[in-house]
This record gives sequence, C-alpha cells and structure tokens, in this order.
Amino acid sequence: MAEPDPKRLRPAKREAIVSAATQLFLQRGFVDTGMESVAELAAVGIKTVYRHFDNKEQLFEAVLREACRAERIGDPQGVFSGSIDQVLLEASQAYLKMVLSAHEIALWRLAIAESARVPKLAELVSKSLLDDRERYLARYFRECQSRGELVAGDASRMARELSANLRFP
Repeated sequence: MAEPDPKRLRPAKREAIVSAATQLFLQRGFVDTGMESVAELAAVGIKTVYRHFDNKEQLFEAVLREACRAERIGDPQGVFSGSIDQVLLEASQAYLKMVLSAHEIALWRLAIAESARVPKLAELVSKSLLDDRERYLARYFRECQSRGELVAGDASRMARELSANLRFP
C-alpha cells in the first residue's frame, strides 16, 4: 500500500479510530472486531481507517501504543529525563501504574486470550509495551554513561534487566 500523505491524515480522525478500536477490541475481542465496525463507531469511512492503518494488527498495535503513551511509558522527553534515581523511580512507578490499571489488564487479557487464534498478538503486545520502553531506557543509560554518571556496561542489558525485575519481582 502506498504511503499516505501525512498532511491529509487528520489526528482527530486517527484518535477516533483508535478509541473506537479500543472499545470494540475490549468488548468483542480481536478476532470478532471488524474494521468496518471500527469505522462505524468512529464515525469515519472505511477508506479513512485504511488510510491510517493497513490492517487490524497495525490498528491493535496503535491501541497498545496509545495505552503506553497515555501513561507516558516510553516517552524519552517525559519519564526518562532527570537524575538516574529520579528516572528509575518515575519509570518504575509509571510502568507499574500502567500494568496494574484495569484498562491495561483488560488489554493484556485480550491479547493472551486471542493469541491462540492470532499468535502475532503476543508479539505485538511485547513489542508495543516492552520493547519501546527498554529502548528508551537503554538510550538514557548510554547518555548517563557518556556523562560519567553511570558505570560502563551494556546499556541495553541494563534496561532489559530493569524491565524484567519490574515484571517478575
């Protein structure tokens, strides 16, 4: 599919599509939610949905990314600036707030329940909720290392280990 002209894509329509998709995915599940239903609930045409998202998997990933953004997870200008102590505390708190929220728990349950029928969903959840956050943390750790605020080491590994400790204390 050709790349749409970003100037023609309206953020308000995209937000309406993601909001409608979130509602329908949680109500009906991934498999039983159609792009047409999303378009109808978002009050946009089906072509508009496809201008923003090539397929349902891409739309589901956008739902997950929006959930992360809403909690400022993976936002390098938000959570990951300041002293190391402050960043570790705020990033950990934001992550725990996100994963313990009823909305996030519902999205995780949906992805897990549907992953038997659509194995790619588990990969999308991992990619959307975890990988971005770890990448931003690793970048922050490398910046701290370059300033001499953090000992040398594998910044990506540090980020993975921090994330693993939050997920599996």
